[in-house]
Amino acid sequence: MDSSSHEQKIQLILNQIIQLATGNLDARGAPDNSDDDLDGIILGLNMLGEELQKSRESLRQKSLELERQVDETQLANEMLRSEVQERRKAESQIRKLNQELEKRVEKRTAQLQKANEELEAFSYSVAHDLRSPLRSILSYSQITLKRHSKFLNEEAKRYLRTIEEKTHEMGQLIDDLLAFALLNQKEISTQTVATDKIVDNIVQSYKMDVRSKEIAWNIQSLPNIQGDRTLIKQVFTNLISNAVKFTVVKPNPMVTVGTISEGGLNTFFVKDNGVGFDMQYKDKLFGVFQRLHEKEQFEGTGVGLAIVQRIIERHHGKVWAESMIDQGATFYFSIPPELNN
Repeated sequence: MDSSSHEQKIQLILNQIIQLATGNLDARGAPDNSDDDLDGIILGLNMLGEELQKSRESLRQKSLELERQVDETQLANEMLRSEVQERRKAESQIRKLNQELEKRVEKRTAQLQKANEELEAFSYSVAHDLRSPLRSILSYSQITLKRHSKFLNEEAKRYLRTIEEKTHEMGQLIDDLLAFALLNQKEISTQTVATDKIVDNIVQSYKMDVRSKEIAWNIQSLPNIQGDRTLIKQVFTNLISNAVKFTVVKPNPMVTVGTISEGGLNTFFVKDNGVGFDMQYKDKLFGVFQRLHEKEQFEGTGVGLAIVQRIIERHHGKVWAESMIDQGATFYFSIPPELNN
């Protein structure tokens, strides 16, 4: 190759380099086999151009993918921003509703508390107001029977004795109503209560009563608990009294007092083999003035079990019963372990 041709080939190589450098990656040189070294450079530049094209295409694809991802990210951010705004709006509405609900609950609670206070005050007032005329009725009937007995026939005397009997019943009813009305006002005085001693004292009093001397007593070992001793005693008194009342009319009467311990919870029970009751009426059992037996058959005011339930509820416990007609009844109550701790 002469000098002129050599310079021209070098110039072509330089032009190809400039083309590639300025972005014209399609620039290609044609080797003429006149100079192996320069032809090798041309082939190398051709290969470089092809690689650069591939790289540029790859970068373009990646750039498009990145743009797509950016668009998707922006869309996702918009959706997230919108969702956050909706959530904040919903949270604001929930807070507003909760505030309104709390106000309603507070208002309703205040109204209910006021109604309960008024009802208790009314019951207390009525009970007190009834005592005076009852005492007068009882006194006049007793005086009439005592001072004028010789002028009265047997029917008149029976009427007066009935008045005296019913007056005593009314007095007991008033006492029970007062006790029930005052339960919410009484402060719970928590202390260790020896339930075995309480039950033993109650049972001993019944053993001395000729009407209940035939009862067989089965008193199991009873644990100490934490609670108001006076109120717990009232619970056992009412439940045992109920058991005696509905058992003495049956042959071989038996009353059992015991406890079931499970998972740290002591469940006390008073069981009898008396007349029992129909379980379909169990929801009425603890209501005030609710009676499942005829008053003529069994005495009572219909308040005793309501008092039991109120006391146990004030100790955050629960009370329930199980029974079958003519097969006795079992009354259970429990006080949660946290109160005993």
